[in-house]
Amino acid sequence: MAALHLTVDFVDNYDDEADNGAVTENHAKKQKRGSWLTPPWGKKEKSNSVPQQRYKGGTGYTDAKIATILRDFLQPDTKLSHDEVIASILPLIPENATASTEVGSFSEMCVELAEQIPYHHPSQLKFAQLLSTLGKSAKFMSKYPIEGSPEILYGKYQLFREALADATGLDEAFPYDWININAFEAKLCAMGTWGATPGRSFVQLRNVFERESQKLEEGSFAIFERNTEIMAAAQWIIWHGQTMFSFIIYDEDIEDAHMCAVGDIGDAAPLQPRSVERWRYWTRKFEEVDTWAEATDECKGLAARAARLMHVLEENMVFSV
Repeated sequence: MAALHLTVDFVDNYDDEADNGAVTENHAKKQKRGSWLTPPWGKKEKSNSVPQQRYKGGTGYTDAKIATILRDFLQPDTKLSHDEVIASILPLIPENATASTEVGSFSEMCVELAEQIPYHHPSQLKFAQLLSTLGKSAKFMSKYPIEGSPEILYGKYQLFREALADATGLDEAFPYDWININAFEAKLCAMGTWGATPGRSFVQLRNVFERESQKLEEGSFAIFERNTEIMAAAQWIIWHGQTMFSFIIYDEDIEDAHMCAVGDIGDAAPLQPRSVERWRYWTRKFEEVDTWAEATDECKGLAARAARLMHVLEENMVFSV
Protein backbone atom coordinates (compact mmCIF):
# COMPACT_ATOMS: atom_id res chain seq x y z
CA MET A 1 0.00 0.00 0.00
CA ALA A 2 1.36 3.40 -0.99
CA ALA A 3 2.59 5.81 1.68
CA LEU A 4 0.35 8.71 2.68
CA HIS A 5 1.62 12.23 2.02
CA LEU A 6 0.28 14.11 5.03
CA THR A 7 0.85 17.81 5.62
CA VAL A 8 0.18 19.99 8.66
CA ASP A 9 -0.03 23.64 7.66
CA PHE A 10 0.97 25.27 10.91
CA VAL A 11 3.97 22.93 11.27
CA ASP A 12 5.18 22.59 7.69
CA ASN A 13 4.78 26.32 6.94
CA TYR A 14 6.00 27.63 10.27
CA ASP A 15 9.20 29.13 8.86
CA ASP A 16 7.33 30.90 6.11
CA GLU A 17 4.90 32.44 8.56
CA ALA A 18 7.64 33.46 10.98
CA ASP A 19 9.75 35.10 8.28
CA ASN A 20 7.01 36.81 6.30
CA GLY A 21 4.25 37.30 8.80
CA ALA A 22 2.00 35.23 6.54
CA VAL A 23 2.04 31.94 4.69
CA THR A 24 3.86 32.23 1.38
CA GLU A 25 1.96 31.81 -1.85
CA ASN A 26 3.67 28.48 -2.53
CA HIS A 27 2.33 27.08 0.74
CA ALA A 28 -1.00 28.86 0.77
CA LYS A 29 -3.44 27.52 3.30
CA LYS A 30 -6.79 26.34 2.05
CA GLN A 31 -9.41 29.04 1.76
CA LYS A 32 -12.43 26.82 1.60
CA ARG A 33 -15.33 28.01 -0.48
CA GLY A 34 -18.52 27.74 1.54
CA SER A 35 -20.92 25.11 0.33
CA TRP A 36 -24.53 25.97 -0.45
CA LEU A 37 -25.34 22.76 1.39
CA THR A 38 -23.37 23.67 4.51
CA PRO A 39 -25.71 24.01 7.50
CA PRO A 40 -25.91 27.51 8.96
CA TRP A 41 -24.39 26.36 12.25
CA GLY A 42 -21.38 24.82 10.49
CA LYS A 43 -19.37 28.06 10.50
CA LYS A 44 -19.86 30.11 13.60
CA GLU A 45 -18.12 32.48 15.91
CA LYS A 46 -16.30 30.95 18.84
CA SER A 47 -18.67 30.55 21.76
CA ASN A 48 -18.13 32.85 24.70
CA SER A 49 -19.00 29.94 26.99
CA VAL A 50 -15.67 28.24 26.23
CA PRO A 51 -12.82 29.64 28.35
CA GLN A 52 -10.23 31.57 26.40
CA GLN A 53 -7.55 29.25 25.13
CA ARG A 54 -4.17 29.53 26.78
CA TYR A 55 -0.98 27.53 26.91
CA LYS A 56 -0.76 25.42 30.03
CA GLY A 57 2.89 24.58 29.43
CA GLY A 58 5.22 22.35 31.40
CA THR A 59 4.87 19.18 29.37
CA GLY A 60 7.15 19.84 26.41
CA TYR A 61 4.18 19.91 24.02
CA THR A 62 4.90 21.22 20.54
CA ASP A 63 2.82 20.89 17.40
CA ALA A 64 5.89 19.51 15.63
CA LYS A 65 6.23 16.64 18.13
CA ILE A 66 2.58 15.64 17.74
CA ALA A 67 2.75 15.93 13.95
CA THR A 68 5.83 13.68 13.82
CA ILE A 69 4.15 11.00 15.94
CA LEU A 70 0.85 11.03 14.05
CA ARG A 71 2.32 11.16 10.55
CA ASP A 72 4.49 8.14 11.36
CA PHE A 73 1.64 6.18 12.98
CA LEU A 74 -0.76 6.78 10.08
CA GLN A 75 1.58 5.31 7.48
CA PRO A 76 0.72 1.77 6.31
CA ASP A 77 4.24 0.55 7.15
CA THR A 78 4.58 2.22 10.55
CA LYS A 79 6.43 0.43 13.32
CA LEU A 80 4.53 2.37 16.01
CA SER A 81 1.81 0.50 17.84
CA HIS A 82 -1.49 1.94 19.07
CA ASP A 83 -0.34 1.74 22.70
CA GLU A 84 3.03 3.34 21.95
CA VAL A 85 1.35 6.35 20.38
CA ILE A 86 -1.04 6.71 23.32
CA ALA A 87 1.92 6.57 25.70
CA SER A 88 3.76 9.20 23.65
CA ILE A 89 0.92 11.70 23.26
CA LEU A 90 -0.80 11.69 26.65
CA PRO A 91 2.24 12.94 28.63
CA LEU A 92 2.46 15.91 26.25
CA ILE A 93 -1.11 17.00 27.03
CA PRO A 94 -1.29 19.11 30.23
CA GLU A 95 -3.55 18.06 33.08
CA ASN A 96 -6.98 19.69 33.18
CA ALA A 97 -6.27 21.21 29.78
CA THR A 98 -9.56 20.79 27.91
CA ALA A 99 -9.73 24.53 27.18
CA SER A 100 -6.01 24.98 26.58
CA THR A 101 -4.22 25.87 23.38
CA GLU A 102 -2.45 22.51 23.43
CA VAL A 103 -5.75 20.62 23.17
CA GLY A 104 -7.08 23.11 20.63
CA SER A 105 -4.01 22.73 18.42
CA PHE A 106 -4.08 18.95 18.77
CA SER A 107 -7.76 18.90 17.74
CA GLU A 108 -7.23 21.08 14.68
CA MET A 109 -4.25 18.99 13.60
CA CYS A 110 -6.26 15.77 13.86
CA VAL A 111 -9.01 17.21 11.67
CA GLU A 112 -6.49 18.45 9.11
CA LEU A 113 -4.86 15.01 8.92
CA ALA A 114 -8.19 13.19 8.74
CA GLU A 115 -9.22 15.33 5.76
CA GLN A 116 -6.22 14.02 3.85
CA ILE A 117 -6.70 10.29 4.48
CA PRO A 118 -8.89 8.67 1.79
CA TYR A 119 -12.29 7.59 3.11
CA HIS A 120 -11.58 3.96 2.19
CA HIS A 121 -8.01 3.83 3.56
CA PRO A 122 -7.37 1.57 6.60
CA SER A 123 -5.51 4.40 8.32
CA GLN A 124 -8.79 6.28 8.76
CA LEU A 125 -10.11 3.52 10.99
CA LYS A 126 -6.79 3.26 12.81
CA PHE A 127 -6.82 7.01 13.45
CA ALA A 128 -10.42 6.92 14.67
CA GLN A 129 -9.55 4.09 17.09
CA LEU A 130 -6.61 6.10 18.41
CA LEU A 131 -8.71 9.21 19.07
CA SER A 132 -11.50 7.17 20.63
CA THR A 133 -8.98 5.73 23.09
CA LEU A 134 -7.34 9.09 23.85
CA GLY A 135 -10.80 10.53 24.52
CA LYS A 136 -11.13 8.30 27.57
CA SER A 137 -8.48 10.37 29.33
CA ALA A 138 -9.70 13.08 31.73
CA LYS A 139 -7.34 15.45 29.91
CA PHE A 140 -9.85 15.62 27.05
CA MET A 141 -12.95 15.93 29.25
CA SER A 142 -14.78 19.25 29.70
CA LYS A 143 -16.75 19.84 32.90
CA TYR A 144 -20.33 21.11 32.80
CA PRO A 145 -22.01 21.98 36.12
CA ILE A 146 -25.71 21.13 36.46
CA GLU A 147 -27.72 24.15 37.56
CA GLY A 148 -29.03 23.71 41.09
CA SER A 149 -27.04 20.53 41.63
CA PRO A 150 -23.57 19.73 43.01
CA GLU A 151 -23.15 17.09 40.30
CA ILE A 152 -20.91 17.60 37.27
CA LEU A 153 -21.39 16.33 33.72
CA TYR A 154 -18.37 15.60 31.55
CA GLY A 155 -18.21 16.24 27.82
CA LYS A 156 -15.63 14.44 25.71
CA TYR A 157 -13.55 16.20 23.05
CA GLN A 158 -15.42 19.51 23.09
CA LEU A 159 -12.64 21.36 21.22
CA PHE A 160 -12.29 18.46 18.79
CA ARG A 161 -16.02 18.60 18.01
CA GLU A 162 -15.70 22.32 17.39
CA ALA A 163 -12.79 21.67 15.02
CA LEU A 164 -14.94 19.14 13.17
CA ALA A 165 -17.81 21.64 12.95
CA ASP A 166 -15.41 24.15 11.40
CA ALA A 167 -14.32 21.67 8.72
CA THR A 168 -17.06 22.72 6.31
CA GLY A 169 -17.14 24.08 2.80
CA LEU A 170 -15.74 22.79 -0.45
CA ASP A 171 -12.70 23.57 -2.55
CA GLU A 172 -12.06 22.17 -6.01
CA ALA A 173 -8.33 22.20 -5.23
CA PHE A 174 -8.96 19.76 -2.37
CA PRO A 175 -11.91 17.74 -3.69
CA TYR A 176 -11.87 14.87 -1.20
CA ASP A 177 -11.47 16.74 2.08
CA TRP A 178 -15.21 17.01 2.74
CA ILE A 179 -15.85 13.38 1.80
CA ASN A 180 -12.97 12.15 3.95
CA ILE A 181 -13.91 14.15 7.04
CA ASN A 182 -17.53 12.92 6.86
CA ALA A 183 -16.26 9.34 6.66
CA PHE A 184 -13.93 9.95 9.60
CA GLU A 185 -16.62 11.47 11.79
CA ALA A 186 -18.99 8.63 10.89
CA LYS A 187 -16.37 6.11 12.03
CA LEU A 188 -15.83 7.99 15.29
CA CYS A 189 -19.58 7.96 15.92
CA ALA A 190 -19.79 4.26 15.04
CA MET A 191 -17.22 3.58 17.77
CA GLY A 192 -19.37 5.36 20.33
CA THR A 193 -16.77 8.10 20.85
CA TRP A 194 -19.56 10.45 21.97
CA GLY A 195 -22.01 7.80 23.09
CA ALA A 196 -24.95 6.60 21.01
CA THR A 197 -25.62 9.34 18.46
CA PRO A 198 -26.45 9.65 14.76
CA GLY A 199 -23.83 12.40 14.59
CA ARG A 200 -24.31 14.79 11.69
CA SER A 201 -25.80 12.10 9.46
CA PHE A 202 -29.34 13.49 9.48
CA VAL A 203 -27.99 16.97 8.74
CA GLN A 204 -25.93 15.80 5.76
CA LEU A 205 -28.71 13.74 4.20
CA ARG A 206 -31.26 16.49 4.76
CA ASN A 207 -29.04 19.11 3.15
CA VAL A 208 -28.40 16.88 0.14
CA PHE A 209 -31.81 15.34 -0.50
CA GLU A 210 -34.37 17.59 1.18
CA ARG A 211 -34.06 20.79 -0.83
CA GLU A 212 -36.63 20.10 -3.52
CA SER A 213 -37.98 23.64 -3.97
CA GLN A 214 -34.57 25.32 -4.12
CA LYS A 215 -33.23 25.87 -7.59
CA LEU A 216 -29.83 24.25 -7.91
CA GLU A 217 -26.98 26.39 -9.15
CA GLU A 218 -25.48 25.65 -12.54
CA GLY A 219 -21.92 25.46 -13.73
CA SER A 220 -18.88 23.28 -13.15
CA PHE A 221 -18.52 24.12 -9.46
CA ALA A 222 -22.17 23.28 -8.80
CA ILE A 223 -21.69 19.89 -10.47
CA PHE A 224 -18.55 19.25 -8.44
CA GLU A 225 -20.37 20.35 -5.31
CA ARG A 226 -23.38 18.13 -5.86
CA ASN A 227 -21.21 15.08 -6.53
CA THR A 228 -19.10 15.78 -3.45
CA GLU A 229 -22.03 16.29 -1.10
CA ILE A 230 -23.72 13.08 -2.26
CA MET A 231 -20.49 11.12 -1.76
CA ALA A 232 -20.12 12.68 1.71
CA ALA A 233 -23.69 11.68 2.60
CA ALA A 234 -23.03 8.11 1.47
CA GLN A 235 -20.19 7.84 3.99
CA TRP A 236 -22.65 8.06 6.88
CA ILE A 237 -24.66 5.12 5.57
CA ILE A 238 -21.61 3.02 4.76
CA TRP A 239 -19.80 3.50 8.08
CA HIS A 240 -22.59 4.37 10.53
CA GLY A 241 -25.79 3.20 8.87
CA GLN A 242 -26.83 0.63 11.46
CA THR A 243 -26.85 3.16 14.29
CA MET A 244 -28.55 5.71 12.06
CA PHE A 245 -31.37 3.27 11.38
CA SER A 246 -31.64 2.53 15.09
CA PHE A 247 -32.43 6.21 15.60
CA ILE A 248 -34.97 6.01 12.77
CA ILE A 249 -36.96 3.20 14.41
CA TYR A 250 -36.44 4.48 17.96
CA ASP A 251 -38.36 7.71 17.48
CA GLU A 252 -37.88 9.35 20.87
CA ASP A 253 -36.35 12.66 19.82
CA ILE A 254 -33.52 12.95 22.32
CA GLU A 255 -31.35 14.86 19.85
CA ASP A 256 -31.56 18.59 19.20
CA ALA A 257 -34.53 19.39 16.97
CA HIS A 258 -32.42 20.95 14.23
CA MET A 259 -30.37 17.76 13.92
CA CYS A 260 -33.30 15.57 12.88
CA ALA A 261 -35.80 18.06 11.43
CA VAL A 262 -37.16 17.29 7.97
CA GLY A 263 -36.14 19.69 5.22
CA ASP A 264 -37.92 20.67 2.01
CA ILE A 265 -39.30 17.56 0.27
CA GLY A 266 -41.49 19.40 -2.22
CA ASP A 267 -44.73 17.67 -3.18
CA ALA A 268 -43.86 14.40 -1.44
CA ALA A 269 -46.08 13.21 1.38
CA PRO A 270 -45.08 14.74 4.75
CA LEU A 271 -42.41 12.79 6.62
CA GLN A 272 -41.84 12.36 10.33
CA PRO A 273 -38.25 13.21 11.39
CA ARG A 274 -37.64 9.63 12.50
CA SER A 275 -39.60 7.26 10.33
CA VAL A 276 -39.02 4.33 8.00
CA GLU A 277 -40.76 6.42 5.33
CA ARG A 278 -37.99 9.03 5.54
CA TRP A 279 -35.37 6.29 5.34
CA ARG A 280 -37.04 5.00 2.18
CA TYR A 281 -37.16 8.52 0.76
CA TRP A 282 -33.39 8.84 1.23
CA THR A 283 -32.89 5.37 -0.28
CA ARG A 284 -34.78 6.39 -3.42
CA LYS A 285 -32.72 9.56 -3.68
CA PHE A 286 -29.49 7.58 -3.57
CA GLU A 287 -30.86 5.25 -6.26
CA GLU A 288 -31.80 8.22 -8.46
CA VAL A 289 -28.15 9.32 -8.59
CA ASP A 290 -27.57 6.60 -11.19
CA THR A 291 -29.87 8.48 -13.58
CA TRP A 292 -28.17 11.85 -13.10
CA ALA A 293 -26.15 12.51 -16.24
CA GLU A 294 -23.54 14.64 -14.46
CA ALA A 295 -22.85 12.22 -11.62
CA THR A 296 -19.35 10.76 -11.70
CA ASP A 297 -18.79 7.02 -11.70
CA GLU A 298 -17.42 7.24 -8.17
CA CYS A 299 -20.47 9.17 -7.00
CA LYS A 300 -22.82 6.65 -8.62
CA GLY A 301 -20.88 3.77 -7.06
CA LEU A 302 -21.00 5.20 -3.54
CA ALA A 303 -24.67 6.12 -3.86
CA ALA A 304 -25.45 2.58 -5.03
CA ARG A 305 -23.54 1.10 -2.06
CA ALA A 306 -25.48 3.33 0.32
CA ALA A 307 -28.83 2.38 -1.23
CA ARG A 308 -28.07 -1.36 -1.06
CA LEU A 309 -27.06 -1.09 2.58
CA MET A 310 -30.20 0.89 3.41
CA HIS A 311 -32.39 -1.83 1.92
CA VAL A 312 -30.53 -4.51 3.87
CA LEU A 313 -30.71 -2.60 7.16
CA GLU A 314 -34.43 -2.00 6.81
CA GLU A 315 -35.10 -5.59 5.79
CA ASN A 316 -33.23 -6.99 8.79
CA MET A 317 -33.83 -4.45 11.57
CA VAL A 318 -37.61 -3.95 11.40
CA PHE A 319 -39.53 -6.46 13.49
CA SER A 320 -43.24 -7.05 13.86
CA VAL A 321 -44.35 -6.08 17.36
